[in-house]
Amino acid sequence: MEATLQPAPHGQERVSDELYTEVAKHYDEKALATLTIAIGQINFFIALAVIGKPQPVTSLADEQWD
Repeated sequence: MEATLQPAPHGQERVSDELYTEVAKHYDEKALATLTIAIGQINFFIALAVIGKPQPVTSLADEQWD
């Protein structure tokens, strides 16, 4: 399955009101905000990884000391 990092199509919501209501039953406002920020940060770094195409098992720290 391939992840998409695109905005929702015009006129459509990513999260329905029903889903938000269900999640809000389990988390308070601060927890929802924290969860939203964490998901946003994860998506940001995934996008950077896609752009940068890092090589597995390659450490920049190892190259620094050569």
